[in-house]
Amino acid sequence: MKLYEDIVDRLGAQASASLLGLNSLMEAGTITREEFIDTAATVVDVARQRGTAAGEAYFRAYVEQATGRPYALAATLPESQADRLSTALATILTASQDTPMQLDRLATAEPMEAASDGFQQAMQKERRVTGWTRGLDTGACQLCTWWWREGRVFQPTHRMPRHTGCRCHPVPQINVLSVNYQTKSQAQRLAR
Repeated sequence: MKLYEDIVDRLGAQASASLLGLNSLMEAGTITREEFIDTAATVVDVARQRGTAAGEAYFRAYVEQATGRPYALAATLPESQADRLSTALATILTASQDTPMQLDRLATAEPMEAASDGFQQAMQKERRVTGWTRGLDTGACQLCTWWWREGRVFQPTHRMPRHTGCRCHPVPQINVLSVNYQTKSQAQRLAR
């Protein structure tokens, strides 16, 4: 778990440092606002792609540990989010009173979200996954602890709830049943 947190933190820190450096160049007049937005959107989009790959690789490690065998996983190349990210960056530049803080938040949250999505998508492709529990990050907040539900095993199709900055991730249960298992009817009610 700590390794997962370290990876997503590092991806966010690298993207944040790049965005803050680009912002400094824009403020100094070295690059234009449009150049900043285009380059920054690409930086965050690449961080998202790396986050997706990290989530998939971390899922693969879970399967290999649970089964004791190598696991081949077809990597997913996520769709580009550059247009959405460009819009977000333009909004930050226009409306933000604390541009560096907003850029840092965007740069750190996006790869975390992508890692979680990559992990969950890989998990849903694996037939042996009978469910998942919430893997709490080391500094889990009260909301994440409540979502954990004392180790409840959720259906593989139930999307793990998360909030901005959340490093929690699903922990797959492979060919395991639990007393604290979410029924299909409970999952359907929650999906509504």
